[in-house]
Amino acid sequence: MKIGVIADTHWQDSSQFNVDIFSVFNDVDAIFHAGDVVDSSVLEILEAFRPTYAVYGNCDYTELQRFLPSKRYLDIGGYKVGLIHGWRRDISHLRDLEKEFDKPQILIYGHSHAPYCETIDDVLYFNPGSPTHPRNDSSPSVGIIEINGSVNGYHVSFP
Repeated sequence: MKIGVIADTHWQDSSQFNVDIFSVFNDVDAIFHAGDVVDSSVLEILEAFRPTYAVYGNCDYTELQRFLPSKRYLDIGGYKVGLIHGWRRDISHLRDLEKEFDKPQILIYGHSHAPYCETIDDVLYFNPGSPTHPRNDSSPSVGIIEINGSVNGYHVSFP
């Protein structure tokens, strides 16, 4: 199973959508959006391309909060996956995010706009960064998580 991971798009409408994402996500089975979608048309584009699972973030106001949850807990390829936006820009809160779920094996989050991928105590913590507003000297990016008996995560940057 291959998952495309995106967060913090902050696109005001579908005209801002970066079509390079389609080439990165070309062979994924599903897309996970970790919040701050901002405009629902972005989800419509992603959903038309691949099954998409999303949560709302702090910039996703009333419209998106009506139909998106604040967190999701999914079984993907036999792994427990927590999907949440997050609430701090540094990694000191990863354990707090983990407590939002019952022993996740993969924790996908956003908010910091900075890519992060590390396994700590058998939990993969994964932030795809942002394809539009990167922080901490990072490039615009999205992520891929591959699940094939083990878990591997990596980032794809855009120029």
